[in-house]
Amino acid sequence: MKDGHAALIILLQSLDGLALLEITKQELQGVLEHRPVEAENALRQCISAFKEFGTERSMYDSPEVKVEYLSCLKHLLTLMIDSTTEETQQSRGSTLQELKDEIKRVEAEILPYGKQKKPGS
Repeated sequence: MKDGHAALIILLQSLDGLALLEITKQELQGVLEHRPVEAENALRQCISAFKEFGTERSMYDSPEVKVEYLSCLKHLLTLMIDSTTEETQQSRGSTLQELKDEIKRVEAEILPYGKQKKPGS
């Protein structure tokens, strides 16, 4: 069970890191006017992995797993906002709102863990 927990955290971190690497690569190549599809795909895989493997009770309740999931959500939201034109903003509006809502939900779930750790840190 613990191995699965660590594996999921590593998978989420790796996909999030891959997305950031793809974004940086495009920035260095000066190609950012195109939507970074590879980065978006990696972040969507990160979210899918959490939903698929994070449903096991011990992993779903893990603040460490949720922190990595939250990172993927925030990076995807930023990526979508940065690459959204006025034309696509209307069609993506509901998706952006869903991401924002999910971020708020996960942040609210993680908040109690952060408060518990602060006094003892």
